[in-house]
Amino acid sequence: MLTNRKLIYSLYSGITALILIVVLLLFNLFESLELKTLDARFRIFSKPETASKNIVFAVIDDKSIQSLEKQNMYWPWSRDVYAELVGYFKRGGAKAVMFDILFPSPDIDRVSSNGEDNDKNFADSMKSAQNVLLGLQLKEDIAPSNYPMNNSVEFSFPHDAVSSKIFSSSIAPYPLFQSSAKNIGVVNYHSDDDGICRRLPLLSYYNRTTFPHLGFTAFLFNKHPSITFEKEKKTLKVENQEIPLDNEGNFLIWWYGKGGIDGCFKYYSIQSLIHSAIQEKRSHQPIVPSDSFKDKYVIVGSNASALLDFRTTPFTQEEPYPGMEIYATMLSNLLQKDFLRIGNKTISILAIFAFCFLVAFAMFYVHRVIYTISLVIILSIAWVGISCYFFSSEKIWIELAAPLCSILCSFAISATWSYSTEGKARKQLRSMFHRYVDATVVEQLEAHPEKLELGGVETEAVVFFSDIEQFTIVSEQLQPKDVVKHLNEYFSLSVDVLLKHNAFLDKYYGDAVMAMFGVPIQNNNDAHYACLASLEIIQSLKSQPMVFNRARIGLHSGKMLVGNIGSVKRTEYTAIGDTVNVASRLESVNKIYGTSIIISEQVYSKVHNDMICRELDIVTLKGKGTATRIFELLCTKKLCPQETTTLVQQFGLALQQYRNKSFVEAKNSFSQLLKQFPDDNPAKVFINRCNNFISSPPPQEWNGVYDLESK
Repeated sequence: MLTNRKLIYSLYSGITALILIVVLLLFNLFESLELKTLDARFRIFSKPETASKNIVFAVIDDKSIQSLEKQNMYWPWSRDVYAELVGYFKRGGAKAVMFDILFPSPDIDRVSSNGEDNDKNFADSMKSAQNVLLGLQLKEDIAPSNYPMNNSVEFSFPHDAVSSKIFSSSIAPYPLFQSSAKNIGVVNYHSDDDGICRRLPLLSYYNRTTFPHLGFTAFLFNKHPSITFEKEKKTLKVENQEIPLDNEGNFLIWWYGKGGIDGCFKYYSIQSLIHSAIQEKRSHQPIVPSDSFKDKYVIVGSNASALLDFRTTPFTQEEPYPGMEIYATMLSNLLQKDFLRIGNKTISILAIFAFCFLVAFAMFYVHRVIYTISLVIILSIAWVGISCYFFSSEKIWIELAAPLCSILCSFAISATWSYSTEGKARKQLRSMFHRYVDATVVEQLEAHPEKLELGGVETEAVVFFSDIEQFTIVSEQLQPKDVVKHLNEYFSLSVDVLLKHNAFLDKYYGDAVMAMFGVPIQNNNDAHYACLASLEIIQSLKSQPMVFNRARIGLHSGKMLVGNIGSVKRTEYTAIGDTVNVASRLESVNKIYGTSIIISEQVYSKVHNDMICRELDIVTLKGKGTATRIFELLCTKKLCPQETTTLVQQFGLALQQYRNKSFVEAKNSFSQLLKQFPDDNPAKVFINRCNNFISSPPPQEWNGVYDLESK
């Protein structure tokens, strides 16, 4: 009888888990998580050295822009610059020159040159070189195109392999350039629902014509192949080469590694190339000989910070990713047959089926829960290992998210069923959960069992850090029991406000409080609630007759790993990651500026429409290599007095003078502000800095960033 009951419970649990996973699959609810696991595999198994060495970049970088400015050549550059480059690459024997730059209008007249002549020079150089490929941007909106597009195409493309997107207008090259370039390619950027680029359409349909992507155009350069589409296999066949596509006609990109100057492809600064081109014409020894580009695919594009041509890819978190490298990666994939193929769905479905029932039977037939947990871990590791092996060795994308979730889901359902039907199993499960998570998280898991994660989960949330101002000084004047009493008063007030605004209270340590907004359940207004709570805490402390009545608060928003961290016997539901560290450091930065609430640029971007903030500075925080823009949170827009708005405006003007190195003017502006607002501590800070810079000016390359790393 007992055996029959166990069999029935096992079957019910397995079937329930299987149905749940199938429903989630049908609604594509695993898609986002699966894409994250794909990104992780790329980062773990990346091999930058395998990218094609025949693809190089002529880069419009900050150095190039600054160098040409010294020669009175300001951005946007005259088309003569590009004509010079095209001629230089032609002399060197470059295979193809791809411009990741739109030329949607004629050049402008300048003091030293005529725009029409410049355009003609550029067009003549392209006609002479016969290897220049220009970009065409297709638009989905109904705005009129800037110029009609020349519909004559070199190849006959199969229409059934075209991307499903419908385009109604375009930003086309200037007609003179259309007729002068060797070919035109689409430069549209495509991202998945999470904003990350993982695939691009090889072919796009516009104005009754099929246009190839710029990377695909370069691959087809000087070829005359037959191009067909095999619908059953979802492959585009070019001569004897099969190129796999997804169901929407997109090409899955096989990423080689991080982008940038230290990434997968070789970079040449345009300022050195222009200088080399001039040296060669004068029969001098160039810095970079033009024959360095023999048989190379040269992509002319930008990674200058001011031009903002960066895209989100699986490697963006390691280094900003220039958009031109996406096209280079596609071209390298095509040249080297580095194709990412989607694994057989049948294998994943069979694995899900097996995992659901194997874990369910183990839960009811294995007497000790620890053995079932061990089985869950072994199955998970084995499937991860199989998926990683085929990914790294065969470039086959085998699903991770759904099979792993089937293991966890079957375990959760079986454990819950066992808990509700078997006294012994109930005690075991309760013991396991209370050892693994705290009471708050258990409630969340009971309400949403599908959210059960045996490890941490990456999520985006707002981290709150607060600290009592002058805690040490005040507490030294009190008896220990009084310190505890007044500290409890402070914590009670702060925590009540935080919980009222949907915060998750993480921990206390000393006189500090850490909380999170958006954990474990996310809300679109997390940053707003965090700001409201911070303002209310500061205001409440001022209005209460308390010993500890002043606090410093730091807020930062971003990705973090949230989950259970600790030992086997004692775990804590908390968050770790750079976001947490930054929030903690922002709290401490208040000491420098004499402020109460400092928020990061990430938080500011989410609340600037309903909060009054003033930009304080651009700083390099301790432990951070990159600069961070920080803001002081002052009040809500609805309750903001006019004098606060005036303060923000005047401070902003003075700060701009300071960053322009006009330190005398900046000091005067900050001093005027201080006369009107005598208690404004940030103004005092900048007056002191201005005095220092007036007596000892900063170096030429100073960019206004204040380095806290060395403070």
